[in-house]
Amino acid sequence: MVILSDPSCITIEDGAGGEKRILAAKAFKRGDVVLQEKPMLLLPNGTGYHDIQSLLKCATEIAGLFGPKGFGITAFRPLSLDVNGNIAKIKEASALHPEATSVEALVLAETKDGTVAPHPKNSATIALLWLRRSIEFAVAFCHGYVDTEKDLPDIAKESYASVLKPYHGMMARGLFKVGLMAVPTEASVEHRILKDGLTKAKVQHDLHSFAQYAEEMVNGLEAFFQEYNLEDTSRA
Repeated sequence: MVILSDPSCITIEDGAGGEKRILAAKAFKRGDVVLQEKPMLLLPNGTGYHDIQSLLKCATEIAGLFGPKGFGITAFRPLSLDVNGNIAKIKEASALHPEATSVEALVLAETKDGTVAPHPKNSATIALLWLRRSIEFAVAFCHGYVDTEKDLPDIAKESYASVLKPYHGMMARGLFKVGLMAVPTEASVEHRILKDGLTKAKVQHDLHSFAQYAEEMVNGLEAFFQEYNLEDTSRA
């Protein structure tokens, strides 16, 4: 039984100024070389670039987190399906733009060839937008489980209300409302997952590290989308 398939991919290193930076795989490429090659892709906050494969790995962890080998919360199956669908769209778009190895390069490539306007649903840009929101939801859920004493049903409802609900129409809200009523208690989930030497402390440690890394990714992508005026607030 596992929560994250590869928690070892998360490492922490000291930045140039002594700050701690959380990295996973190749999620962030340090600026000098990349900046010389792709100056227009520097994120507004100067943190770096998001490698496509690292983003997809993070998204795959999100899908697994709520799958049978993770929390196993059936109510989140629609979310996992949505994440996997957006992963497929990004892979398809990436195959059309093999020169784009970063998320930002892929988005700008779509902007240039007209794929984005008027925000077609099959574009990688819109897929990334929803993937970012799904990751943000998972971050909120992980923080709730690790940092609060609230039970899982309350954590799920609050995470949904703050992250996804504003972008859902009546049908999607109704679907999630029914699903959220079926979220199991923390005790019942832990009874199922804490086996084969897996402890709650280990689960919380891995989720805390993962949430920190994923949150930095979310913030960077959000800054990029705002910088290039790519946000789409229409409801699904």
